Amino acid sequence: MLLPREHGAYGQLLFPLLSALLIGRPAPGAYLLGAAAVAAFLAHESLLVVLGQRGARALRDQGGDARRSVALFGGFCAVTGTVSLFVLPRPALIVLFLPALLVLLVGAAVAMHRERTTIGEMLAAVALASVSLPVALAGHATRTDALTLFVVFSAVFVTATIAVRALIGRVTNAGGPPPVVAGGLTLLVVVGLVVAAFTGTLAPVAPYAALPVCAVALGLTTSPPNPRHLRTIGWTLVGATLLTTLLLVRGLA
Repeated sequence: MLLPREHGAYGQLLFPLLSALLIGRPAPGAYLLGAAAVAAFLAHESLLVVLGQRGARALRDQGGDARRSVALFGGFCAVTGTVSLFVLPRPALIVLFLPALLVLLVGAAVAMHRERTTIGEMLAAVALASVSLPVALAGHATRTDALTLFVVFSAVFVTATIAVRALIGRVTNAGGPPPVVAGGLTLLVVVGLVVAAFTGTLAPVAPYAALPVCAVALGLTTSPPNPRHLRTIGWTLVGATLLTTLLLVRGLA
């Protein structure tokens, strides 16, 4: 069995997905769509190996496991995803175009070998978070609440990605945005969420829920730790994202 290696991506999918299920009254379509999304995520690494995107050696050494994983997870995704189309409420069906479009863009980035760039990682994070939008609507959440989930998670994932890339680039000269850009973006995100909440575009909890991750991201840009502590940084961001999740569920449920 071959599973994705991007450990941070698991949280970028599961935190928004679980939040979407918890803020509403999920019907079968919500669970089916969520299961399809998880299966598609679990299948994607194997599919890249089978398609040769991980190189000839990976295809030679892991090809058998990859094909079995694609058959298992891909088949499960196809079945649950297809069935969900027949039971999802209309609002959820309408917004399915967004995750589909983002997945296509991520696929294009992978084909061009740009998935490891700052833009590629940001795009993947937003694509994973976008699953929360149709799942929340399938669970009879309001449009405002569903949009709040998607926007907040997308915003914090993007700020965290840019902050980490800025930290690594500052020390290793491996590229990445300047720290001042990363810090400025974090502040801009908070201000934008405040304005969106004030105007009623997003729920009032939006700016408060984003603060834990934004605070960590701002700390990484203003007082950058040694990149050797990336594991600790990663777990700190996981803890902050969990707090964001709890705040969102508490404020929207």
